[in-house]
Amino acid sequence: MDELEKIDARGVFFISVFEYKNYGKEQMRNLCNSILNRGHDIELHIHPARAFDLDRPYLYQYTLSEQKAIIKEGAALITEFTGQNPIALRVGAYGINNNTFLALSDVGIPIDSSIYCGCANSKLVRPINSVSEKDGIIEFPITVFGRKKMIRFFG
Repeated sequence: MDELEKIDARGVFFISVFEYKNYGKEQMRNLCNSILNRGHDIELHIHPARAFDLDRPYLYQYTLSEQKAIIKEGAALITEFTGQNPIALRVGAYGINNNTFLALSDVGIPIDSSIYCGCANSKLVRPINSVSEKDGIIEFPITVFGRKKMIRFFG
C-alpha cells in the first residue's frame, strides 16, 4: 500500500478469507478495514483446502455445487468483514476450471482473475490470455502476454 500510495495509486487486495480459521475473524476484519481505510479495494481469494478438505487443495477438485457453496461462503465472509459484497474472485494457486465460471455466475460475482496461462493448476478447456467474457463472467487473467511456450493456448 505504501508503494502504491507514493504514486497516488490504489490497489485491489484479494484476501484469503478462510485464513480466519488460523487468525480469527477479528484479525481478518482488522486487516480488511486497514486496507479499506487507506482507500484500496478488497476482493475474494480462496484456498479451499484451508477450510474444507486438505486433500483437495485446488478449487477445480470440487464439484460445481461445492464450488458454489465455497464461493458463497467466502463472499459472505468478505461482506461480514467489510460490509461490502465482493465483485471479483481470484482462485488460490490458479486452480480454476470451467465450473468456476458457472459457480461465480450463480453466486453473483461478475469478475474472475484466476487464469494464468501455462499454469498446470488451471484446468480450463481453453484458457484465455486476454480480458474476455465466459459464461457471463468477465475474466481479467494474471497473464496478458505471450511466450513461445504459451502459444498453444491461443487461437
